[in-house]
Formats: sequence, structure tokens, C-alpha cells
Amino acid sequence: MTTQGPATGAAQITAKDPVYHVATEDDLVMLFELGNLAREQGKLRQAEAIFRGILAVRSDVAGGYMGLSRVYMDQGRVEEALQLLQVTAALEGKHRDLGQAFLGSMLLLAGRAREAVRVLQPVVESGRQNDGVALARSLLENEAKDALAGEPSRGGAPRSMGR
Repeated sequence: MTTQGPATGAAQITAKDPVYHVATEDDLVMLFELGNLAREQGKLRQAEAIFRGILAVRSDVAGGYMGLSRVYMDQGRVEEALQLLQVTAALEGKHRDLGQAFLGSMLLLAGRAREAVRVLQPVVESGRQNDGVALARSLLENEAKDALAGEPSRGGAPRSMGR
């Protein structure tokens, strides 16, 4: 049975579908790297297609959302990138943590430090130990703290992240 995917608008493959089990973690890593390579070379349409393909096969892993959100950021589609990463809050375990940490990093890049802290803090406080938690902790201890220190005390836009 397939369902309509919230992030891609394409049919999603569920764990009951035979093709779900064809895409191994190694396959996903290879596709993710290929998508990143295309994005880094400025081939944004190809990168978008690759990341949408990942999501069509495995919408339960953070990598497809992260890659596609970076393509959107490169295209200046900031709000779409952030909305796409919101979906990762519904993922399980390490994929949720990694997706939410990545959302926090994108919020920081967008100059939205207070929102980033609200996303990152629960990941760090979860007590889990994985790459997403480590990234969230690092972002909170470094970039978020610096960004908040640079914000005007009465509203206004935060200072640039310098990236």
C-alpha cells in the first residue's frame, strides 16, 4: 500500500511494499552523496530529483529531507526548506534527531536563532546518544549562543551568521 507523501507530493513506499526493502542503508548513502555532488556542482534540478527519489522510496530517513532542503536553500526557497524539515519531527529515533538538528542549523542560517534554540533544545535534552544529538548540542553551544548574543535586545533582525 502506498500513501501520499507530505513532503514530496509523490506516492510514498511503506514497509509493506517490496521495493522498500530493496533500498539498503548503503544505497541511500550512495544516493545521498550523488545528490550532494550534483548540488555542489550547481545541478540543482538533478539534485532535487535525486533527493525526491530518496524520499519516494524511504520517507522514514532524514537524509532525503536534509538534501532536498539544502537544494531549496540554494534556490532561495528558504521557507520551503524549513517547512520540509518540519516533517522530520514525525520520524523515529536517530532520524528525527538528525532532521531536527539540521532544521536548527537551517534556522540559524536564516537568522532565526530563537526558533533554532526551541528546535534544538529538546533534541539535546532527550538523553539519546547519536549524531543528531551531537550536532544539536554543538549548534546550541556554539552557533546559537553566538547568534543570540548578536541579536538586538528589543526585536530587530539578528546579525548575519557569516556563512
